Amino acid sequence: MFLDLRAADTPDRFEADVCIVGAGAAGISLATALAGSKLRVLLLESGGMEFDAATQELYSGAMAGLEYAALDTARLRWFGGTTNHWLGMSAPLQPIDLARRDWVPMSGWPIGRAELDPFYARAQPVLDLGPFDYDTQRWLARFHRHNPFPPEGFVPEFWQNSHPPTRMGEKYAAAIRAAENVTAVLHANVTGIRLAADGGRVERLELRTLEGRAATVRARAVVLACGGIENARLLLASDDVRPAGVGNDRDMVGRCFMEHPELWKPAVGVLEGDLQWALAFRSGETSPYNIMHLRPSDAMQAREGILNTSLHVTTRLRSDPGAGYAALGRARQGGWWERARALGSALVDPGDVLDGVYSRFVDRQYIPRLVGPTEAMIRVRSEQSPDRDSRVTLDGERDALGMRRVRLDWRMNALDKRTVAVALEAFARELGRLRRGRLRIEEWVGADATSWPDSLEWGYHHMGTTRMSADPREGVVDADCAVHGVGGLYVAGSSVFPTGGYVNPTLTIVALALRLGDHLRGKLA
Repeated sequence: MFLDLRAADTPDRFEADVCIVGAGAAGISLATALAGSKLRVLLLESGGMEFDAATQELYSGAMAGLEYAALDTARLRWFGGTTNHWLGMSAPLQPIDLARRDWVPMSGWPIGRAELDPFYARAQPVLDLGPFDYDTQRWLARFHRHNPFPPEGFVPEFWQNSHPPTRMGEKYAAAIRAAENVTAVLHANVTGIRLAADGGRVERLELRTLEGRAATVRARAVVLACGGIENARLLLASDDVRPAGVGNDRDMVGRCFMEHPELWKPAVGVLEGDLQWALAFRSGETSPYNIMHLRPSDAMQAREGILNTSLHVTTRLRSDPGAGYAALGRARQGGWWERARALGSALVDPGDVLDGVYSRFVDRQYIPRLVGPTEAMIRVRSEQSPDRDSRVTLDGERDALGMRRVRLDWRMNALDKRTVAVALEAFARELGRLRRGRLRIEEWVGADATSWPDSLEWGYHHMGTTRMSADPREGVVDADCAVHGVGGLYVAGSSVFPTGGYVNPTLTIVALALRLGDHLRGKLA
């Protein structure tokens, strides 16, 4: 069932077993996981079923530290959340991403990859992905590829694509509407988490609409699923009983904000020899697989003391136009000419066409071998290390609901910078040693330890501000995503990530939400 808090006939008092705040990837996954259970579930969404400028403006905030996107553009605030413009790229975190790494301060999840695997498998169909299969060797063999680098050097990573990207609001609205135990309330903004007098449990939530209507919610369990910035904002703003904010007795709420820094051209060069390893490809119509990245192996990360990161090689195969036209001729004879033209570059640049035709039809073996030399550009996406000084706090300005706006101070440290430099230098050395090419690395890479170029970008991935920890002194929630010291309060989403790897967080967000759903079923039954 769906209700609109602005409507006169919608009640102003709600009771539930589970109240979920936020209807994005985490909130919708959790609500659908609990649908059909004996638990009464309330799903609150700040926006409606489509974009509204006044609601979106509630995300606006102040900025400090590194340059970053305006906060009211970094997330979407209506039913479905940021999956309304998600690109669909998905992969699980690697075991090393969850492990304690002596060279990465504050690293180590209180759960391991083996514990997440069953939930990753369940998350795959939620996002319209294929089977939970990210085995590198299997996919290399399927596409007649090989990794030219030694296993202790760089290893390829396969991602799956939700194709087309799943819009969770659109996909799951009907199921939520039909679930007898789930009520979704639109235009319901949570403005405060009110604790009992002793501060040990949640007593109620306070709601408001932009038009000024107020309501309250009482629930046995409250789950914040508002995103990496808004989860921290709501905890910090609810300071009437605990002056530092809910769950913030140890000053950890909002700290360790992490992103995925992206650098689009830190190195350029020339590749030589067999180039098949460097070509992106995809297979399948509903769930394509992409080989998108090379990453430093676990052994290299430990040996060099760096974070997980990825190198994406982009090539322009122009060195042998005759081979390109011959390949197109074979495609034409095989009845694939029009499909090749649909790639968008036929008869314009034979190198571009060759790359596209090969990536589309590699398993048909129209083009058995591609060789360089050819131009190459490297794109880097890296993990960011947890840093207490990279954080979300509250600003003095207030929004239309009367809530204090956020202030984001995004910072990166010497380990983040060193990771990029070491990965690029190691890759350049390996290319030379194997006679696979040469790279020219931009000067800023080797500059002082914390400088970043103006071209620094990001993945729009907000992580770490309510981090998971076994020790309450190191985080905000425990291994079950329950807020330390506050009964009945949980957090879902990437804000609980202690570390973030380099992969997109959506698959892990959904997996953790499904895991939390199982926990709540067992605890509240």
